Amino acid sequence: AVEISTALGQKAASEAREAVQKLNEHFDEMISQGGKALKEQISAAAERAATGGSVAASDLEGGFYGLIARKVLDRELQILLDAALKRLQTVADDVASRINNFCDLANTAERRLRLSAAATA
Repeated sequence: AVEISTALGQKAASEAREAVQKLNEHFDEMISQGGKALKEQISAAAERAATGGSVAASDLEGGFYGLIARKVLDRELQILLDAALKRLQTVADDVASRINNFCDLANTAERRLRLSAAATA
C-alpha cells in the first residue's frame, strides 16, 4: 500500500511539474506576442503622427519607449520602496518590543529593590 501511494504521489508530482511547465510556456508565448503587438502599434502610431508633422517617427517611437520604460522603472522603484518600508516597520516593531521588555525588567527590578529595602528596614 505504501509503494502504491508513493508511486501515485510521484506520478501526481510529475504531472503537476509538466502542467506548470506548459503553463509557463503558454505565458511566455502570450507575453512575447503581446510585446510584438505593442511594438507594431507604437510603430504604426509613430508613422501616422510623423506624416502630419515635423517630428520623425523614430523620435516618437523613442518617446513611447521612454514612457514605457519610465512606467516600468517607477513600478520597480515602488516595489523596492514598499519592501524597504516593510523591513523598516519590522525593525521598528522589534525595537519597540525590546524597549517594552526593558521597561518591564526595570519595573520588576525596582519593585524587588523596594521589597528588599522594606524587608531590611
